[in-house]
Amino acid sequence: MIHSRLKNVYCIDTLVAGMENFLSCFLIDDEKVVLSDPGPPCVVGEVMNSLKEIGKLDYIALSHVHVDHAGATALIAKEFRDAKIITHPKAARHIINPEKLWKSSLEALGKVADIYGEPEPVDADRIITVENGQRFNLGKEELTVIYTPGHAVHHISFFLENSRVLLSGESIGMYLHGKLILTSPIPPLVRNDVMQTFDIIESLEPTKIAYCHFGFSEPDLLRVAREKTDLWIDVTKEVVEKGGDIDELNKKLIEKDRDYKYLTEFYKDNLVFSYPYRTVLNGLIYSAKNSGKNL
Repeated sequence: MIHSRLKNVYCIDTLVAGMENFLSCFLIDDEKVVLSDPGPPCVVGEVMNSLKEIGKLDYIALSHVHVDHAGATALIAKEFRDAKIITHPKAARHIINPEKLWKSSLEALGKVADIYGEPEPVDADRIITVENGQRFNLGKEELTVIYTPGHAVHHISFFLENSRVLLSGESIGMYLHGKLILTSPIPPLVRNDVMQTFDIIESLEPTKIAYCHFGFSEPDLLRVAREKTDLWIDVTKEVVEKGGDIDELNKKLIEKDRDYKYLTEFYKDNLVFSYPYRTVLNGLIYSAKNSGKNL
């Protein structure tokens, strides 16, 4: 369903696993219509209902290929046969052949992957691999591709030049119920990679940021994300140095970060939040053990 609107940018609530205000995708309604991060296969019906109100689709723009953001791509592409898929060169092979992606999703997400559903392949001739800074003229708007590694090596964001709205994917974390928590850095990326991404985003001077988790926010959350990145990495290093594990890291972050405490309590026993989020904490621990001072 359409959750909110910012000029010609629509935030669609995918209602994944029946959850409101958790996973969004974005629709840009211009002469050329763009759907950004359509979500997992299980939400395709909800997303299609919103798309049918527009009646056409020219591009599906993917920030990254994780199944909860890109899994529905093939299903939507089947309905809109002229739509092209915009993606990072390193991500394209996983869209064309998602077998390896699905296997890693099952390993990382367990039962949650089954909730999302298995992605289908997309024909190679539907794919547009993009360079950093590449632009697409949509009509009144111009869409610029911004490489934003952190949550994934192949992560990109999309900047609307005229309205100055940034479709951020997960480059700045998750913004849920007015609380910001991190989803980066994911190995092999480290603190400097994430901070450089924040520098790039700040240089764009966006007026609004659109989060896949969830909705629109003010750009001042970039400052919060910087502070949390330093805090979380320092806490992780302290836990690892003392021989702690993921449960100890979770406990320490609850003590140190009120936003994290709130959201872990809000989503307590919610598999779609809690199980995948452990991959973020595992990534921090792995980096602390293997990246030395570079984390």
